[in-house]
Amino acid sequence: EKAFENLRYVTDLDLSFISFEGDDDVLSRTCSFPGLKRCNLENCELSTIPRWNCSKNLIELNLSDNRIESLENLEQYERIECLDLS
Repeated sequence: EKAFENLRYVTDLDLSFISFEGDDDVLSRTCSFPGLKRCNLENCELSTIPRWNCSKNLIELNLSDNRIESLENLEQYERIECLDLS
C-alpha cells in the first residue's frame, strides 16, 4: 500500500501495447491516479472505452489501434481536449 501512496503525483501514464484483452475493466480495479492528465492506451486490445476513477481529470487520451466499437463510458471524461480513437 505504501508503494502506491505517491501515485497522486503521476500526470502522464503510458500503458501502450500492454494487452488487456478480455479484461477491459482492469483499469477500474487498479490504483487511483487523481492527478493524471494524459494517458496512452494505444494498441491495448481494448473493446470498450475504459471506466476508471481518474477519468474526470484527463485532458488527453489515446485509444488508437484498439477494437472499440462503442462510445459508451465516454461521458465520464468531462475535461477531454484530445481523444484519439483512430
